[in-house]
Amino acid sequence: MAENESERISASPIRTAVETEIRTTEGHTHWRCRAVTVDPKNINRIRIACRDEDEHQLVKKVASMVVYLTKGTDARRLLADGFFHAGGESGVTSTFEYRP
Repeated sequence: MAENESERISASPIRTAVETEIRTTEGHTHWRCRAVTVDPKNINRIRIACRDEDEHQLVKKVASMVVYLTKGTDARRLLADGFFHAGGESGVTSTFEYRP
C-alpha cells in the first residue's frame, strides 16, 4: 500500500484487474466497471460503483481477497467479530463458501 503521497494508489490497475476477471465469466465478454475511484478520505481504499445488486454481487465474487493473519489477536477478532484490521488492510468476512 502507499506509504506517502508520492506512492498514491491508482484506480486504473484495479479497474483493469476486475474487468479482466469478470470478462472471463460466461456472458460478460464486454463488461466494464461503472466507476472505480480512490476514496479521498482513505487513499488505501478503492471504491467500485455498481449499476445494481446483481452487478455488485458479481464484483464481490471476483474482487474478494484472501488474508493470512499471523497475530493471535487479529485471528481472534476475525473469528469473534467477523472483522479484521491487519497491515493497513481491513474488511469483513462470513462463513467460508466453497467456489469451484
